[in-house]
Amino acid sequence: MENMICEEIKEQWKGKIVGILIIIVFLFSISEGVLEVYNLKNLYNNIQKVVEDKKETDYGLIQYEQDEYNRKKESIYLQNLPNAYFIKEIAVLTTIIAIYTAIITFRDIKNNKIKEKIEKNGFLKTNLSKIISILPTMLLAIVIGLVSYMVAVEGTKLIIGINNMNLSNIGLLDKSILNFNYSINYIYQAFIVICFNILSIYIVYGMIIYMPYEILIYIFIISDMLFIRGYTNIIMYFKNIFVISENTKNTNNITGVAVVYIVLTIVATLAIMENKKYFYKKIGLDKG
Repeated sequence: MENMICEEIKEQWKGKIVGILIIIVFLFSISEGVLEVYNLKNLYNNIQKVVEDKKETDYGLIQYEQDEYNRKKESIYLQNLPNAYFIKEIAVLTTIIAIYTAIITFRDIKNNKIKEKIEKNGFLKTNLSKIISILPTMLLAIVIGLVSYMVAVEGTKLIIGINNMNLSNIGLLDKSILNFNYSINYIYQAFIVICFNILSIYIVYGMIIYMPYEILIYIFIISDMLFIRGYTNIIMYFKNIFVISENTKNTNNITGVAVVYIVLTIVATLAIMENKKYFYKKIGLDKG
């Protein structure tokens, strides 16, 4: 089994698909980090303009902008960056990894390699080795995404001089980042993120075993519900682990998400374990 997993990993890394995945994750994370800081700068400039135009400080009029500014400022504090990345960006990253899973599995089916693997190693071992072989790439993508995001945020903060942007300079309340109480458990956060990605990979792989030619389209259709909305509800449920701004704690449909994931996991399991005849016929391997 170990040799099969190693062979699958080598096969994936020989092609360009892993490099493309890493580049996409890198560019996405860099752009999101830069935009996060520039959004804060734009918000600060808008608040400053309102105050200057009114020639006086009207706390009621710009209370929302103040709260939003302080929330964004907190989110780009170095100690809070992993938490911010896990909350805002992981759902998109999971969708990218899911598409990667679909592409490499579809490629095996299209070029008939999976037929050779099943004949040599059996149906179950072939599928399990393929799923497990994706996990190192998944972990690498998460690490590269997180590091790229943090570097982009910190670099952009230095470039635009974020330390000089203080609401107290224009007569408003600016919460000091030194006053924020951080008790973030990064280990628990990472554990939840990894489990979410593993489950998503398993579901996508099971689906592509059942309907390989349509899965790439289906992933785009269900990604918003399955990965983005689903993950949002998961972190809302674990709000004691993820530090979430008060104005985002507005909905939590963890029961619905749990039902969807349980059903899809059962479907994926049935596709992998019980659809041997269907799949053997699809790839032209006549077995009972």
